[in-house]
Amino acid sequence: MTVLCAFALLAIAGLAFDRPDDGERIRFASGQPNWALLVGSATMLAASLAGYEYMTYRASLAQQPYPAWLGGVRLVPILEIAPPLVHLPAAFPVLAEAFALVQVALLAAVAYALRGATLSRGVCAVLAAFALLMTGIAFASRGLTSSDLYAYLYDAAYGIAAYHPQTLAPNGPFALTGHLWAFRMLPAAYGPVWLELVHALAGSPGHVALHIFVLRLLSAISFAAVLGALVALRVPAAFLGLVALDPALPYQYVADGHNDLFGVALLLWAYVAAGRGFLVPALGLAVLAGASKISFALIAPLAFASLSGVRQRVVWGSLAVVGSAVVSLSLAGLAYPHALAQISTIFPTSGEPGGAFVPRLTTLAALALVGAAVISRRTGWPGAWAFVALGSVPFPWYLGWALPYLVLDARRGIPFLVLLPLVAFAMTTTYAATWAWYPLAIAFPVAAALLAYTRWHAVWAERVSARSCVGAVPVLEGRLGRG
Repeated sequence: MTVLCAFALLAIAGLAFDRPDDGERIRFASGQPNWALLVGSATMLAASLAGYEYMTYRASLAQQPYPAWLGGVRLVPILEIAPPLVHLPAAFPVLAEAFALVQVALLAAVAYALRGATLSRGVCAVLAAFALLMTGIAFASRGLTSSDLYAYLYDAAYGIAAYHPQTLAPNGPFALTGHLWAFRMLPAAYGPVWLELVHALAGSPGHVALHIFVLRLLSAISFAAVLGALVALRVPAAFLGLVALDPALPYQYVADGHNDLFGVALLLWAYVAAGRGFLVPALGLAVLAGASKISFALIAPLAFASLSGVRQRVVWGSLAVVGSAVVSLSLAGLAYPHALAQISTIFPTSGEPGGAFVPRLTTLAALALVGAAVISRRTGWPGAWAFVALGSVPFPWYLGWALPYLVLDARRGIPFLVLLPLVAFAMTTTYAATWAWYPLAIAFPVAAALLAYTRWHAVWAERVSARSCVGAVPVLEGRLGRG
C-alpha cells in the first residue's frame, strides 16, 4: 500500500497549473451519446457486477479451513484479517483481477459513448435505471470482501458508547462480530453524527438481517444522493456516467456497506448550496460531513472552492473545519479523539513496507491539494489518488473521498474514474497479491508524473505565449502608427 500511495507524491505536481478564471463554467457540446455503445456497455457492466458478486460469494464459501462459526450465516465475509490461517484457492484472485480489467475497458467505452454528449434527461434516465439495477444486484450479494458491515451492527447498537472498546460474549447477539474481531471490539473511528444516525436507524437489539438491510439501504441512499448532487452540479455526462455505472461503487458501498458515501454526499450537496449562494446551509452540510468522519473534516473546505473571492473561500472553509470539531466534541466529548488515537496505534503506518515516512508525506500532499484548491482553485486529477492517505490505512473504499476534489474540474477526473475498479482491486486486502501488483505499483507513479508534467508544460507554454503576445501589442501598434 505504501508504494501505491507513494505515487501521489509525484502527483503533487497536479497542484495545478490549471487555474480556471473566476466564474468559468464547463462548456458542453450539443451532441447525442452513442446510445448503442452506452446501453451495451452499461448492460455488460451490470452483468460484470453480478458475476463479481457471485464469485465473491463462492470465494467466501471456499475459505480453507472453513470456520465452523460461519455456518448458517447469510452474508459470509472473506476473512481478510487472518490470511495465514484461512486460504482461498488461487483462482479467485485471478478472477477478481480479470473482472477489474474488464470493467476498466467497459468504463472506457462508457466515457467514449458519452464524449461530447449533453447531460440531458434521456441520459440521466438511462444512467439512473442502470445505477438502480446495479444497486439491486449489490443488495442481493451474499458474499462480503470486508467484515466492516458486521462492525457497523455493533456501532449501531452502542452509538456514542462505541468509542469505548468492549468485550463481546461468545454466545451473545454479537457472537459473529466477536469471532471476526477476537471478541474485543476496536474503538469506533467514526464521527458522532454517523454513530448517532445508525443508532437511531438500527440500534434496537436483535433483527440482525433487518439491521444489515437498513445499513445497506443507508449506503444506497447516499449513493443516490451523490448522483443527484452531480446532476445538480451539471458535471459532464461522461463524469456522471462513470460514477453511476462503476461496479466498484455498488460493491464497496452497498454490498459491503462501507459508509464513506454518506460524508461524500453531504460535501457534494454543500458544494451545490455554496455555488448557488446558500452559504449557511452549505456550512451546515459540510459540518455534518466533517462530524461523521474526521477525513471529511479535513476536506470540508473543498465545498467552498467555487466561491469567487479568496477570502470567502478561506473563511468559510475554515469555519467548516472548526465547526466539525466543535460539533464532534460537543456530541462525543474527548472520547472521540481518544478513540482516534487508539486506532492510529492499532493501525500504525510504520508497519507498512518503507516505514511511516512515505504515508505521512502523502497525507501532507493530500492536505496541500485541499489548501491549493481552496486558495487558488487549482486542481490536478492525479493528485486525487492522495486522498486515500487521509485514513490510517489506505483501503480501496477510501477512493470515494476524491469525488469532492474531482468535481472542481470534472473534465479532468475522467481517467481517475475509469481506472477506479483496477486500483480498488490493487488496494484490496482480501485477495493475495497477483502478478498485476508490481506493474501497477510502477506504472501509477510513472503515469502520474508524466501526466502532471504534460499538463504543467502545456499550461506553462500557453502562459508564456500569452505574455509574449501581450508584450508585442504595443510594439506592433507603434510600428503601424509610424507607418
